[in-house]
Amino acid sequence: MLKHFQLYLFLLMSFTVIAQNNLFDKQRPNGISDQKWAALMSVIQDTKLIAESINDNSGNFLGSSVSISGNRALVSAPGDDENGNNSGAAYIFDFDGTNWYQSAKLMASNGSTNDFFGHAVSLFGDRAAVSSTAISLQRGAVYIFDLDAGAWSETIKLNIVVDQNAFFGQSISLATNSLLIGTPGKNNQGTDE
Repeated sequence: MLKHFQLYLFLLMSFTVIAQNNLFDKQRPNGISDQKWAALMSVIQDTKLIAESINDNSGNFLGSSVSISGNRALVSAPGDDENGNNSGAAYIFDFDGTNWYQSAKLMASNGSTNDFFGHAVSLFGDRAAVSSTAISLQRGAVYIFDLDAGAWSETIKLNIVVDQNAFFGQSISLATNSLLIGTPGKNNQGTDE
C-alpha cells in the first residue's frame, strides 16, 4: 500500500517555498484585494508526492522534515522499517516540468533499528544532508549524499559529538558548500541543559 504526503508549494514572486499540511483551505485572509488574491491563487501548485517504495506502516512519519532546492524535493520518513524498526529513510522527488516523481530512496549505509534516519533533512542542488539523532545513544550523525552520474550515494557520515544525548543533527541547513548542524544537547560547558 502506498502512503501519500500532501505538499503544498507556494511559488511566489520571490520564489519562496512553504510546506503546509493537508489542512490548508485556501481561504483569503482579511485585507487582501481580489486582484492580489487571484494572482496568489494562480501560482499555487497542489501536488501529492507518493513514496513508491515505502513499507506499509502508518508510523513512517513521511514528511516529518522536508526541503526543496530548484526542481527537487527531499522528504523524510524517519519511521521507515526497511533496515529495522524505525531505521528511517528519505526520499528524493524531482519535477520534470509537468509532474513530480520519486527518483531515489536514501538510507544510511549502517542503518539499524531505532536510528530514526531522516529526523532532519536539507537539500541544495545535487547534495542532500540527512540526520539520525537517535543513533549511538542519542549522540547523532549527519549523512551527506551526492548525485553523481544519475545515482545518489552516501559520501560522508559526520558524527563528531561524543557526549551522550547531544542530539547532533537535531536541525540541519545546507547551502552551497556549507552545512550548519544543530546540537541542542551540547553546550560550551560540556553538560546538558
